[in-house]
This record gives sequence, structure tokens and C-alpha cells, in this order.
Amino acid sequence: MDRTGDCWTWVGPVRDDGYGGSRVNGKKFIAHRLAYELFVGPIPQGKQLDHLCHHKLCVNPEHLRPVSGRVNQQNRKGANRAGSSGVRGVHWHSGARKWRAHVGHQRRTYFGELRANKELAEADAVELRLLLHGEASTADLCRLMQIRLEDHERKNNK
Repeated sequence: MDRTGDCWTWVGPVRDDGYGGSRVNGKKFIAHRLAYELFVGPIPQGKQLDHLCHHKLCVNPEHLRPVSGRVNQQNRKGANRAGSSGVRGVHWHSGARKWRAHVGHQRRTYFGELRANKELAEADAVELRLLLHGEASTADLCRLMQIRLEDHERKNNK
């Protein structure tokens, strides 16, 4: 493993799906799953490991979190096929002539700020996905979406 950066990159054999893996005593293993179990403990039943760094060959346990398959898919990297920006969760707002993040969660769509460049909107999309699909408070979401927490609570407690 190469530990020169934040990611601990697996340098052994790579499986067809892009993840590191090999055999030990005739038993197959997937590198990031083995690393998690060695450094953290058992992976909870029914959970997958999500690479927060989006690097399939990373085996750094600090970059791995057990999540449901649904959350793992929501945190995937890359644009949707229908996306015109080439960046997942970012679209061009023609009226404002700016880029904007949009992330769906529990049948609702959440929007980031209108941004002059696509990179800022992409950062908003990543943060929104982590907040919505990770562990975030309502205050964090309100801050990101520029909504006063009091307005959110008043609207949702009617």
C-alpha cells in the first residue's frame, strides 16, 4: 500500500470492478473491506463501505464508512447521464445565468447557492450530499441553503 497521501492506495492486484483484491490461503478478499475490518472492526450486517474520498483503491479506514446500499449510491462520484454540466448534481440556471447544485433526498430537491463557476457549485453539491445522506443537523442544512433555522422550524411545525 502507498501511504504518501491522505488515501492509502492499494498497490496489489485490481479486480475487474476497479477495487483492490487478492487471495490469501485460497480465500478471496476485497482490500478496503479487509482494511476496515482489521483497523476498525466488523462491517455491520447489511452495510456497504462508502469511500468518502471516491477512490476505489483507497484502504484508509478513515475514508471508509458503513452505509446502506442506497446511501452508497447517493454518494457516488460522477455526473448522471442526463446531466448537461458533466458534474453530478450541478445544472445551469438559465434565468440567473449561473451554476447551481441540486440534490434529491426523500422525494424533495435541495438547491445550493447560485454560483458564477461550476467548481463552486460542485463543492456545494458534494456538501449537500454529505449533509443530506450523511450525518448533518438541520442547522447545518439551513446554513448551507441560506434559510434561517427559525423559518424552517416554524414552517415544518405547523
